[in-house]
Amino acid sequence: MQTLRVRARNKSVSAPLSALAVALVLVPSPRALAQAPAENPGPQPPPQMLPQRPEAAVPTASTPAPAIPAPARQPEIPSGNVASASPPAGGPRLAPSEPIPPAELEAFLDATIGVAMDQFHIAGAAVSVVQDGRLVLEKGYGFASLDPPRRVDPATTLFRIGSISKTFTWIEVMKAVEAGKMDLDAPINTYLPADLRIPDEGFERPIRLRDLLTHSPGFEDRVLGVLFVKDPNRLLTMHDALARYRPKRVREPGTISSYSNYGAVLAGAAVAEVEGAFWQDLIERDILGPLGLMHVTGREPYAPRADLPKPMPASLASDVSTGFHWNGAGFDGRGFEYISESAPAGAMSASAGDMARYMLLLLGDGTLDGVTVFGPEAARAFRTPMTSLP
Repeated sequence: MQTLRVRARNKSVSAPLSALAVALVLVPSPRALAQAPAENPGPQPPPQMLPQRPEAAVPTASTPAPAIPAPARQPEIPSGNVASASPPAGGPRLAPSEPIPPAELEAFLDATIGVAMDQFHIAGAAVSVVQDGRLVLEKGYGFASLDPPRRVDPATTLFRIGSISKTFTWIEVMKAVEAGKMDLDAPINTYLPADLRIPDEGFERPIRLRDLLTHSPGFEDRVLGVLFVKDPNRLLTMHDALARYRPKRVREPGTISSYSNYGAVLAGAAVAEVEGAFWQDLIERDILGPLGLMHVTGREPYAPRADLPKPMPASLASDVSTGFHWNGAGFDGRGFEYISESAPAGAMSASAGDMARYMLLLLGDGTLDGVTVFGPEAARAFRTPMTSLP
C-alpha cells in the first residue's frame, strides 16, 4: 500500500488556524480506524458565525444554525477480504494490500477533523485520501465563506496550499534536467539573467541548482515584509522582487540545510528563464493541463497588468475559501494575501479532489491515467535523498 501525507493550511498570516485544507492525507492505521467512533455530528458553527434557519430557508443574522453535513464522494472499493470490526490485540487488523473500509475511514476523519476544528476554531476544511492508486474518500467540512454562506466542497473549493507550491517548481526543474536544458550541479547563475545573478560575496563555491532544491544555498531568509502583499496594486514582478529583496549569503552553499523561500523562487525564475515563459504558464502547460487539474492554480485574483502573469480566472476566484480570524466570539473574514512576487515558493491554491490526483501522480512516478508528466530520472530524484546535511 502506498500512501503520502501532505497538509496545507490557509496561508493568512493574520489567521493561521481559521481555515484548513488537508490536501493529501496519510491513511491512518487500521487500529486507529477501529477505535474511531461510529458517528460524529461534526463541528457546530458558533452562533455568531451562522444563523438559525428553518428548513430550506436562508440564514439570518440572529440565531445559531445547525451544522450542515457535507457530502463525501466514495469510489467503490473492490470486494475482498475485509477484516472484522474488532482489531486483534497484537497488531493491525488489515494487511497492507487490503482496502480500508470507507465508512470506518470517514468516521475516523469526522472525529479527528471535528475535534481539530472545534479546538482551533477552524471555519472550514477539506480532505482527500488515496490508497493503492485510487481515490478512497474526499469530503468537505464547515464553510468556505460566511457572507454569503458557502459550504466547503472538496471537489471545487480552493484553499491556499502554501509551500506545497514548491513541489510543482521542483517538477518543472527536474523536467528541464531530464530534457538536458538544466544541470543540477551547474551554478544557478548559468540560468539567470545578468541582474539576478548571485555575487560570490567572498565565498568560494557558487550556488548550484542542486543547492536550491536541498534548501542549502547559504542564504539568510526573510519573510516579514517581503513575502506577502495585502494591496495587489503594490505587487512587484517576480524579477523585480528577486532583485530588490536578495538576501545576504551567510555560509558556503551545500553545507547546511536552512529553509529558503528565496532559493525556491530563484529556482522557479531560472526554469522560467530557460523555458521563456512565466512560471504560472509553465505549470499549466506541463502539469495542470495534462492532468486535467481544473481546480488548481498558481494565479492570484488581482486586476490584469501587462507586467504580471494573467490573474486567476473569475470562475476559480469565486471558489477560493475566505481566510478567517477567530476573535474570541466569532469569525472575522480576512482579505486575500498576495504572494505572486514569490509565486514558485507558495502562490498556489487547490481543491482537495485535484490534490488527490496530484498525489497519485507522485506515487505513480510521474504518470497518471496514461499521461506522463515527468520521467524516471525525476521520479528517482524525488524518492532519493539528494544530500546529507546537518
